[in-house]
Formats: sequence, structure tokens, C-alpha cells
Amino acid sequence: MALGMTDEGHIIHAISMFEQTFWLAWGNLPNGYPTPWTVGETPPVFDLLTVTETVTRGASLGVQDTLANSGVVGIIAISQGATLYTQGVNFTVTGNQITWVASSPSPPAATTTYTVIYQYDSTAITTLLSELGRRVTTIQDYAVLNPLGPIECNGQNWSLTGGVPSNAIYLNFSFDSSDAVGNIIYQIGLFVGTTLADGVPLGTQYLLPAQVATSGDLYMFENLEPFSRFAGKREVFEIVVQY
Repeated sequence: MALGMTDEGHIIHAISMFEQTFWLAWGNLPNGYPTPWTVGETPPVFDLLTVTETVTRGASLGVQDTLANSGVVGIIAISQGATLYTQGVNFTVTGNQITWVASSPSPPAATTTYTVIYQYDSTAITTLLSELGRRVTTIQDYAVLNPLGPIECNGQNWSLTGGVPSNAIYLNFSFDSSDAVGNIIYQIGLFVGTTLADGVPLGTQYLLPAQVATSGDLYMFENLEPFSRFAGKREVFEIVVQY
């Protein structure tokens, strides 16, 4: 069988997600990017990134070394000093874990560090790598396409429905002028399922990483053209999620 989704089915999905509490996190430049992008530069595509990581060898050949990122697509190079190692001869890779085997040249000595350059599919990530904070939705409503609509998202114009369900959800996140001042923003991530740490008052609108008990699920993610956070300037993000 090949069932097709009806218009009503898409709306049912949107209604289900509308019940979620959305948080938008923003982050600094993650550690490990081999070619960091700067203000004025186009960011790398979010779904395939190349990183250089320093890894510590396990205590024995049977102990796997785990890379920081899941979704590893391929190892570009592993080296220690001037020594280069070959996949399938000196080591094997399963997921994001490296297993060394007895071979020539000899594997890095136990507990020493070595360098791994690899690519990973960042759609497999579960959190921002250098989060600065996150804000809950300021405005949440359903949206419909409207060529004359006042909201511009996804290359189209939209109007709000005033609570009438549709197949698209509008999310507005208005960060205060004091949020993350003095930092440069490189990434944003949309989360659902965030819970507050003990002692954080209910209704808190902006959470620092230490105020988050459970990060929740990373629903959407984007690398941005970097911008600086200045005191006295608010930042507003508008997102339309279609189902």
C-alpha cells in the first residue's frame, strides 16, 4: 500500500506539535571547527561538517576511543605527530568509535593523544556544541500562506490565523537586550522538551545552560552568518514550521 497524507492529516500533525513548548537556543562557535567562519562570511552547510579533534587513546587496544560527534560519515586522517595511520590496517571505525589493532606502525601509546580529522552528519547532533542560552516562544500561532502577509519566512509571506489550526506553526522568539551580551552568535537550535533545573522559577523566559535540567530534543538547527550581541539591542527570530 502507498497511503497519501491528506490536508487534514498535515493539520493533525501541526495540532500535535502546537501543544509542545518550544525553546530557541543560540550558541557560540563550537570547538573543533577546522575552518571557523567569521562575521561577514557565509556559514558552512549544517548537514555535513568537517572537524579536527584531539582524542585520547584508551588504556588498551580493546578499549574504544569515542569521537565527540555522532553521525560520523568518514575518517579523513588520523595522525600522531608525523605518523599517519590507515583505516582497516591500523584501526577500524564503528559509528563514532575508533578501535585500534596491533599493526605497523604501532598504535598511539595508551593515554596519549592523537589527531582525527573526520566528517559527520550534523543532523545527527542532539544539542548545540557551545550553547549560550535559550528563550521560550514569545508568540506562537498557526499561519497560512498569504502573498500580502506581514510575516516573511522560508522565502514566502504568511499571515497568522488567530488560533485557527492550519498545517503551519508560527514561532516568534524575542531575545532581550541583555541576553548573551558580548558574544558572537554562530548557531541556533529549536528544542522541545526542555525542563528547568531545580530552583529555577517557573515562567522563566530565558535560561542559561546551568539553568537547564534536561535539554530536550533538538528539533531544527542552523548555522548562521555570525553577528555580535550588543547591549541595548533586542534580537527577534521568526520561524514557520510546515507539516
